[in-house]
Amino acid sequence: MEVIIGAEDFFDMEEAVLVVDEPIKDVSTLPHHQTILVSSALEEIAPILSQSTRIYFPLSYYLLHYYKKDTEPLRSKEVYLYFDLQQHAFYPKLEAFAHHEKHDGTLRLTRSWNAPYLNAYLISDLYVLQLLRGRCENLSSENDHDEELPELRAEGIFPGNLTVQLTYLTNTESKRTLAIEWNSLGESKAQGLDFRETGLISRYNIATVKKTALRLDDEFMENLQHLMEFFPTED
Repeated sequence: MEVIIGAEDFFDMEEAVLVVDEPIKDVSTLPHHQTILVSSALEEIAPILSQSTRIYFPLSYYLLHYYKKDTEPLRSKEVYLYFDLQQHAFYPKLEAFAHHEKHDGTLRLTRSWNAPYLNAYLISDLYVLQLLRGRCENLSSENDHDEELPELRAEGIFPGNLTVQLTYLTNTESKRTLAIEWNSLGESKAQGLDFRETGLISRYNIATVKKTALRLDDEFMENLQHLMEFFPTED
């Protein structure tokens, strides 16, 4: 049985045999031949995970609930991590632009999010940027990353002389906003990208999540720990 955590973030729920958004008394009755979407708002999902063979977590959820914590429910499971940034319709264009070695300059990413612990979402975005441009060479911020913050700002330097400026703001509305502006001087003339998205949180696609998710293994943890040195979550 495949389990994807984050049911409230998906729009193609008809592809799942079951959407679980409340406790189940007898998890042994869950069907084992299709994908099941499980709400990340559920307080206790360990019984459901015990019945699964493959689990997909948003990286932010994994950081807050399992990183440096009890991972017993995950033992003997195939665990994959997926990232919000890769689920947006503009991501293929961002990926193509990022892979152009002469596109340097400054990338500004700003999010408004109805959730605490902004550092977990920051790490998720940084991980994707590392996939696109290579290991972050320098990372800095003036914020205290161990506390819930109404605002979080950071700056990173990536290979190819790319400066990334990230801003995260909290809001109380059931929507997320995301803006990415990339100003580049590639090939001796100004080039750039500008993406802006505002909408309700339900937007993910099951097929895209499965395609882009990464297996939780030693290589993944090595790349993650490089970022966690700067932005630790609670132990």
